[in-house]
Amino acid sequence: MTDQPAPETGAAPVPEAPPPPAPEMAQDAAQEVVAQAAAPASDAAPASDAAPASDAALAVAGTSAAAAGASAPVPQPAPPAPAPGGWTAPPPPQAPPPTGSGWTPPPAVPVAGAGWSAYAQTTTGPGGPAPGWEYAGFWIRAVAYVLDGIILGIVTTILWLVVLAIAAAIGVGAAATSGVGADGTLTESEVAVIGVGIVAAISFLAIMTLVVTVLYFVLLWVKRGGTLGQTLLGMRIARESDGAPIGWGTAIVRYVMMLISFWIFYLGVIWVAFEPRKRGWHDIVAGTVVVRRV
Repeated sequence: MTDQPAPETGAAPVPEAPPPPAPEMAQDAAQEVVAQAAAPASDAAPASDAAPASDAALAVAGTSAAAAGASAPVPQPAPPAPAPGGWTAPPPPQAPPPTGSGWTPPPAVPVAGAGWSAYAQTTTGPGGPAPGWEYAGFWIRAVAYVLDGIILGIVTTILWLVVLAIAAAIGVGAAATSGVGADGTLTESEVAVIGVGIVAAISFLAIMTLVVTVLYFVLLWVKRGGTLGQTLLGMRIARESDGAPIGWGTAIVRYVMMLISFWIFYLGVIWVAFEPRKRGWHDIVAGTVVVRRV
């Protein structure tokens, strides 16, 4: 095989590579350059220039291919396929925070004959419905009743003294205006009037005593969460379900049942000493508990 002569000094310069085209245009340009390099000798340059032209064509093709590869976008990982039907399960709902200053409601299912076992008083320590609270026991509630009785006794005594003083003044004035017989006696009609006045005064005092007593308990239960005796001992009355303050209807039902608890030989009040959550009959019927800070 004859060696081809070396390229002369004045050979045609290698054309500069065009700017990187798009991937599809770069591939078409490379194929066109290779086809032109393989054309017949009659249409191409002399044999001495064929080798440099072929090398230039290959260089241009390589540059175009490299440019096409550099400009091609990097493949991205495909996103995960959605669940059938495009449904994505929502996150599980979170439990709502406890209401009423950390109050935890009792369980939904009671334990027969033992109240709510999770909140029963124990022998090793007091139980309670929430951290920092315990059920108020029998003796501390008895002391609160004694304090309330003393307070109510002072108020009603003052009320009675005022009403009786007013009634006496009215009676003396009536006797003075009607006149008294020479022997200092009163007529039958005057005695009847005085008797009616005394009965009316006592009836009025009884009604006022009942009103003051009802208002003392019901009003303080609703507005302050307990009577003055209970407040002094750090107790308050709360709704059993969530520890919230009680309303007017609950307070009235609780008061009526408290009277019944006292009337039936104090059994409804003594019940507090044996009930797991220290509730009397009035607490059970009204749905309330008495708690105190620890």
